[in-house]
Amino acid sequence: LDDALTGFPIDDAKAAAAGGERFSAEISIKPKRRTLVIAVTVAAGETEGAPLLVVECQKITRIRELETMIDSYAAMVERNTRELEREKERAERLLLNLMPRSVYDEFKTFGVVTPQLYEDVSVLMLDFVDFTRFAAETDPTVTLGELNDIFTAFDRIVEQYGCERIKTIGDAYLAVCGMPDRTPDH
Repeated sequence: LDDALTGFPIDDAKAAAAGGERFSAEISIKPKRRTLVIAVTVAAGETEGAPLLVVECQKITRIRELETMIDSYAAMVERNTRELEREKERAERLLLNLMPRSVYDEFKTFGVVTPQLYEDVSVLMLDFVDFTRFAAETDPTVTLGELNDIFTAFDRIVEQYGCERIKTIGDAYLAVCGMPDRTPDH
């Protein structure tokens, strides 16, 4: 018990009791492998006219363990929430890469997209001549780099003229103008 009371502020407890106040502190005892946490409250009292200190001890080990567990779970929930937010943003970017903003907004709001008829549209389909031969004779990283550079340039042009890229497949590039936003000069 003397080891447990080593860190206990006994002088502060006596001073508080002398002033008529209650004093509370916690002490930790590690008799074996498990640490015990005890809440100690000291107050002034008297019995048969003689002053005395009333010391209440309560084992709160399980409470502290539960608080630690709750803090750990809260941190885990917070981490998972941040991760879900990042995944949600990635999914949104991917969907916006696959479909126009207006279509994405409708899909996000209603869960479906209503088919619409567009009578006046222009469709652009690009395909590289001899791409199969080029890809077979060229390092794959060079091939992918070339395609990325070309498709990025096409994306800028398509965006500049108010068109939408529909998809890329291998060396093919498909874009449309006049939908989903109707454009008279498509």
